[in-house]
Amino acid sequence: MRAASLLILAALSGPASAQFLTGNQWLDRYRSSGTDRIYALGFVAGAIDSSEVCMPVGATLGQAAEIVERALVGLPEMRHLDAAAFVVAATQTAWPCKQPRKPAARRPEVTL
Repeated sequence: MRAASLLILAALSGPASAQFLTGNQWLDRYRSSGTDRIYALGFVAGAIDSSEVCMPVGATLGQAAEIVERALVGLPEMRHLDAAAFVVAATQTAWPCKQPRKPAARRPEVTL
């Protein structure tokens, strides 16, 4: 399962200069206080909301952030990569979907 997460993370990662936030930057903000920590929590919420994470009923944003922190601490050699990819990979690993994901609906082809 961890290997699959790393593959997903690698696929989603781009060059560090084009990223919004790296794992290192996210971890620094999360471990801070005040607005930096709030920013880190909001970042997790945004990444989860814009992806296919099956967050269980009753799970909290704090739990999700702790899962991401644990992933970043456990993979220091990858912290320079995209933080959003870490959020998605770590939470999807921790909370795998029970139902297979439905494929995206295909748009009908239009011939002019």
